[in-house]
Amino acid sequence: NDGMTVLSEATKVSALLHYRENPLEYEFMSSLTSGNVNFASAYGKEADISTTVPEARKIHQLRLILGRQYRDAAFYSLFKPEFARLFESNFDRHIEEDFRPLEKQYPYYLQQKDIFLGEGRGVRLSHQYNLVRYFYHDHQALVDDEIIDFFNRLPMKWQVERRLYKKMFCDFAPEMAAIEYAKTGLPIGVAGISPRVTRQKKLDRCHYYLGRISLGRINFYTPSNFMQHDQWYRQYPENMQFYNDILLDSRTERRGFYNIPKVKVILTKQAHGSSNYMILSSLATFELFCRYFIDGDPPPIYPPLTRE
Repeated sequence: NDGMTVLSEATKVSALLHYRENPLEYEFMSSLTSGNVNFASAYGKEADISTTVPEARKIHQLRLILGRQYRDAAFYSLFKPEFARLFESNFDRHIEEDFRPLEKQYPYYLQQKDIFLGEGRGVRLSHQYNLVRYFYHDHQALVDDEIIDFFNRLPMKWQVERRLYKKMFCDFAPEMAAIEYAKTGLPIGVAGISPRVTRQKKLDRCHYYLGRISLGRINFYTPSNFMQHDQWYRQYPENMQFYNDILLDSRTERRGFYNIPKVKVILTKQAHGSSNYMILSSLATFELFCRYFIDGDPPPIYPPLTRE
């Protein structure tokens, strides 16, 4: 990993090896990357096929889709005050500035939302250099600019609730459509959520609380949940040391972006059972970006990995 990419694909590979999953079934049933091949960036609803959606509701929904609810006071306290104010003010301003022109071009909110998310997803959510183009576009055949344009030209009744996606697999690849989808536990053409998935979600929540009560000493792993960064972070001391070495380094402190005392607090909480890995990963990623692309450091060289 070069420090610029989020670790979704690394997680996928790790899960495949750890649980000996069938790669084709895993790719299809997992919610980790299947969202990038299902012809819809926002999973629009029938109610979005409207020209009268209130302005406040549009902006509120876009803010939620882009994770604004997680950018709270505790998050911004990780930065020096001047940068925290800059980041917070720009989040909402950029959403509104980029969305307003689409309201003049497209009459229906579904069109406006899908174009906004389709054009801005790589910039807003990926924050890595060209992984979207390299992996999603070049390595997953269903995702490229022509396909996205095709999707946007479809009758809107086929766009909502991934109807085209479901019909394609049900008609042309029924053996894949029969695979239970991770988010519902049911074949992709079947509506609803299976009781097994509901029970598993409750069990996963209990496991999380046990991990917090034990201050991170107890870590549960389950094939039903592949987003286990937090557990893996704590299981291997080398993982924690890697992030400590970057975020608590004097060079990071001199750069002046981060509120180091607050960063120390979140590192301590993470070691004792909290779920803040993705925040720590983003902070470390940005510091590595500064070192390799601003300061001009040569990238580190590691020995090749070996499988036991």
